[in-house]
Amino acid sequence: MSKSINVGLVKGRHEMGDLVSDFIFKGPIDDPTDFGKMWLTCDEFVGDLSLDVKEMNLYVTGLTAALTEVIKVCRSYGIKLNLFHFDTKTSTYVKQEM
Repeated sequence: MSKSINVGLVKGRHEMGDLVSDFIFKGPIDDPTDFGKMWLTCDEFVGDLSLDVKEMNLYVTGLTAALTEVIKVCRSYGIKLNLFHFDTKTSTYVKQEM
């Protein structure tokens, strides 16, 4: 049976409450132009997931370069990715399927 997980992109950028179980980036990203380092962080996170995880619901917290690295890594592992963006009008998250 395949499983999906709910994770945030960068811890500390936005309050997510109980929506996520973990964050890919555990704190601030020192250099958002160090794409290789961000890719390694994403690869370590995704590579450590249980083999039954086939879908990731990612709550986006900004930082496009970091998001791009997550997209690349999930694609390389064959993990379906859904992005959740905050809607300021409704104060809810809106799903964008990839």
